[in-house]
Amino acid sequence: MSGEGFALSLSSKDTGIMKGVAICLMLWHHLFPNALYSGGSSAVVFMAAVGKVCVSLFLLMSGYGLACQYSKVIAEAKNLKEKFGATTKFIAKRYVKFYIGYWVIFLIFGLSGCVGMGISLESRYETDNVLFPLVVDFFGFMGYHSYNITWWFNRVILSLYIAFPILFLLIRKIPYISLALVFGIMLVPIPLAFVNEMTIWMFPFFIGMFWAMKVPQGYTITNKRKYLILLPITLILCCVLVYFRQNRIVPYFTGIAVDGLLALVISMLVIMLIRNVPVVNVVFSFLGKHSANMYMVHTFLFSYWFPQFIYAPKYAILIFLLLLLCSLAISIVLEFIKTKGCIYKLSDYVVRKIDAL
Repeated sequence: MSGEGFALSLSSKDTGIMKGVAICLMLWHHLFPNALYSGGSSAVVFMAAVGKVCVSLFLLMSGYGLACQYSKVIAEAKNLKEKFGATTKFIAKRYVKFYIGYWVIFLIFGLSGCVGMGISLESRYETDNVLFPLVVDFFGFMGYHSYNITWWFNRVILSLYIAFPILFLLIRKIPYISLALVFGIMLVPIPLAFVNEMTIWMFPFFIGMFWAMKVPQGYTITNKRKYLILLPITLILCCVLVYFRQNRIVPYFTGIAVDGLLALVISMLVIMLIRNVPVVNVVFSFLGKHSANMYMVHTFLFSYWFPQFIYAPKYAILIFLLLLLCSLAISIVLEFIKTKGCIYKLSDYVVRKIDAL
């Protein structure tokens, strides 16, 4: 706890640190699905299973950031017409920023896979007629049948962008009722796969929005005694939620259904334990800046293209560090390409055109 107190609201640096933690959890989660890949270590596999919470962490931070930005945008609108226009532009700009980054990776890695690695589109999409899945995947809505299976998350976040204004309005008008409603819907199994997927992942996104909208910016706990009480309680709560997550104690409240609350608790622990730690916070913040690229490319390295190389070190921590460094190096190269190839200038140009409408 710093001399100024413990701030419960998040800065852009804080959300970057969270994303850095989330991408580390994602890599660990994907690398060690069972004992075959972990050298027989049950602890490594257990940590990998819990690492699935990375998805909820990303969604929570996305919801938080969007709500903070949108609150400023909507505050400037004077009437319903202006609010509708501002909302449409806000969502459109989110799509532009997502697609500009995604399409660069889609084209580079799609071509590399087909030409350099000999991985055909037919084999990835499991059909001879690849045009339709290719187009749908190009726009990020193929889910688990994407060219890269990890890109299933694209469909979730792009769909939540559409739902965002409605969720924002619900939090403003009926905050606690809507919170209970979103939580309740998550626990009800729905036979339609896509709808079920959305009701599950909407919850952590909603929590992030709720946090941003209900905890005032700059709100700080200055009482050191309160902080010292809050820390062990949060640690205990984290352990309890992990236990619930991995064991079917309460029907339906298990696995990823727990992850929204677990992500919130982990976020609290991160800002209590890492936020003000020199070097460590800088490292995670740096990883957070590259987390989107790393999420989109890491599966190519350890699963599709170079599994023997990535798993060569044998020890879990070395395997993890190797994938982390390789994914980060590729992300740095991608950022260089985007900058020198005027990709960011194109994105800024399109955003300016949207603002001018």
